[in-house]
Amino acid sequence: MKKNIHNRYSFTLIELLIVIAIIGILVSMLLPVLGRARNASQSAVCLNNQRQIGTSFNMFTEDHEGALPPVSFEWEALAPEIDPNLSHQMSMWDNLISQYMKIDLTRNQIRQFGVDKADLVSRSTQAFSCPSDTRVRENPDLIPRSYSVILGVFVWSESIKISNIANDSLLMSEVPFSRNYFGSNGAASTSNPEHQSFDGIVGLHGNYKWNYLYFDGSAATRHANSDIGNGTPNNPEGAWSSIAGD
Repeated sequence: MKKNIHNRYSFTLIELLIVIAIIGILVSMLLPVLGRARNASQSAVCLNNQRQIGTSFNMFTEDHEGALPPVSFEWEALAPEIDPNLSHQMSMWDNLISQYMKIDLTRNQIRQFGVDKADLVSRSTQAFSCPSDTRVRENPDLIPRSYSVILGVFVWSESIKISNIANDSLLMSEVPFSRNYFGSNGAASTSNPEHQSFDGIVGLHGNYKWNYLYFDGSAATRHANSDIGNGTPNNPEGAWSSIAGD
């Protein structure tokens, strides 16, 4: 008598359900691991972005007698030929270091509020946006920016000499703000950790954890209150100050 090969190797319904259940358990175990790996990868890209920007700050200081770029700079006196109908009247810190990151801007682009994605096709602008920053911007046509320079180390309309800055000072933090765009004054600078979360996001890399760029060129993921010294989250000292030993 011939044996039925199909019956010999077929699964019962119970066996099939067991296999499906095991697969479901394995997937549920893997998903958190994959999520953490993705988050770690995005944070690493963000830290590398900050180091690139830090290198550009160094190049700027070398060309400007040891001075950092101001948060913003008025263009009227130096470039009166720029279109006078543009609403934005200043150049921001990221505009000023763009040449060191191989980003070519026209003078009108430097002066206007933000830069349109369609007008500037350069992968280098991605360095100003953290991949963990998923905050929706009010204008989706403008290039987003995730970072803000530290007010006090940087000053509006004035350059600060690096010789006057403490070695442990912060240079830049993350502020995922709905109007934070490349080349705009929206969240161009920040003065305290609470400002980072004012748009409803409490950390891009964990609960109250953000990436920071330091004066020595290093970048690290830190809790928002790790570097406030003897100050408070709303009035920090420590690395948020340019004063040595603060």
